[in-house]
Amino acid sequence: MKIVRPSKRTLLTIVVTVVCTIIVATLIATLFERHLDVRLPSFGTIRTMGYEAYEGDIIVQDGKPTIEWGRMLVGESANRSFYLRSISNVPTIARMNVTDWEFKNEQGNATPPPPINSIEVNWNLNDTVINPNQEVYATFMVGIQADPAFIHYLVEKKVTQFNFVINIYGSDV
Repeated sequence: MKIVRPSKRTLLTIVVTVVCTIIVATLIATLFERHLDVRLPSFGTIRTMGYEAYEGDIIVQDGKPTIEWGRMLVGESANRSFYLRSISNVPTIARMNVTDWEFKNEQGNATPPPPINSIEVNWNLNDTVINPNQEVYATFMVGIQADPAFIHYLVEKKVTQFNFVINIYGSDV
């Protein structure tokens, strides 16, 4: 039985291939990690119709009730809460939507909107009936998805902050 001994050239090729693979994988991981380390300060202004929002995590900024979400990392989510009281004279179903998205760059200038919206805003009061003068505790969640197209947008446009308006309103029961 003849044993085949690897040649020096074969061993050198294997070693070079392994080293190159490790270097390329490390570079890709480093670039990907750097893109995921995008932290964005964000604010949500609150507009209400038929309700009053107060206390909890609400701050008043420029005379408007606002939630500061803090410096959010892509792929993270954050929760903020406050009290919501009906000022209607009839029971209403609590509804919410988000409008007026604004993304700003390093200079504080607005950038064009992203090609996709990878920021999700939810709350705990979907379709909750709220009676006149009833007070409830509302909790909002904002999550930034780690979508590659959205990350590319943030990096390319040098986005450093985003803001939006949370509209809270009641509809007939």
